[in-house]
Amino acid sequence: LSHLLEYEAHALGLADNTSCGLQNLGQTCYANAVVQSLAKLPSCRQWLANHQRRAHADSTHAADCLLCALASDVTTLATLPSNEPFRPACILRRAHWDAAGTFANNLQHDANEAFGVLLSACNEGDMHATQKLGRGRGRVVVICGVA
Repeated sequence: LSHLLEYEAHALGLADNTSCGLQNLGQTCYANAVVQSLAKLPSCRQWLANHQRRAHADSTHAADCLLCALASDVTTLATLPSNEPFRPACILRRAHWDAAGTFANNLQHDANEAFGVLLSACNEGDMHATQKLGRGRGRVVVICGVA
């Protein structure tokens, strides 16, 4: 997996030091659970860190990239020295997770639904990885580094 997604399997500085929570932004526990779950997956942390490195090196990369916001939140969760709850950027932008604006409110939502919608939005934001994995394999969907 690390070879396909072009990241080092054991990059330094991405150990899981997660022990804090995320601030609830108005019935966003469903989204907080999704982000915290992703932060616990070493391959996801690596893949997101790789996306961040590529994005910073690419002057044409979209400044409002949702995948970059998720990567930043996951990195913060894994490395925050004080372990103080913080306002997650990707959840602040939840209104943009899908075209219908399903999460553009303060209603309680299902974590499974949020997981699927967030990862679909992130998948669209990293077409390079999708295209790379899709060569010669039929249809492949990238979900935070898992094909």
